[in-house]
Amino acid sequence: MTKKTKSKSFSGSVLVFSLIIMFVMLVMGLGIIATTVTERKSSFSTGKSTVSFQVADSGAERVLQKIKNTSGQISALGTCSGGQISGSISSGKDYTITFYDSATSTPTLLGCGDDISKIKEIKSIGTYANTSRAVQVAVAAGGFSSCTTETSGTSSQMLTYTCNSGAYAIAGSCWRRSSGTFIGDKLESDGKSYTCRIEDGGGLDVYVKCCK
Repeated sequence: MTKKTKSKSFSGSVLVFSLIIMFVMLVMGLGIIATTVTERKSSFSTGKSTVSFQVADSGAERVLQKIKNTSGQISALGTCSGGQISGSISSGKDYTITFYDSATSTPTLLGCGDDISKIKEIKSIGTYANTSRAVQVAVAAGGFSSCTTETSGTSSQMLTYTCNSGAYAIAGSCWRRSSGTFIGDKLESDGKSYTCRIEDGGGLDVYVKCCK
């Protein structure tokens, strides 16, 4: 009887141990699945954000070319409504352009009936798959002969980048490295600097189009 009792006790212990191992493996499996899903979502979100920025940049380039070659009112640049001109790069990749009379921190919004010569800055918002990114672009009266994209990074919450060799900052973009709530970005009143800010840690990178 004693041997049977010990055998049953041993069998019960093995069963409990097996259940514990299975539970641990299940938890680990669920953790791996959750991590994979999160990474895939993050990657997909980053991809959409990148495309949205490219759409915004392309929209700005299109309108800048029209500003250079067109005279008269802003409405001559395209279909204008409420001071904004909208367009599409391709299906599902849309942009909206807003016009301002200065590149300072307090610019005045221009309307469709204002003269193109008043435009000193434009803001282009690109949209793709319900994700939007914006770029701000200063408008030079005489145009630029060459442009380069310059970049810098920081682990802090704010970064102001100034273009090298006396070039003017005409557009920029901010990228959070990991965490942090995006606050805003702007072209500075000196016309040569671009500032990005986030609310908390993680660091950021700044990409600025500098032209001469």
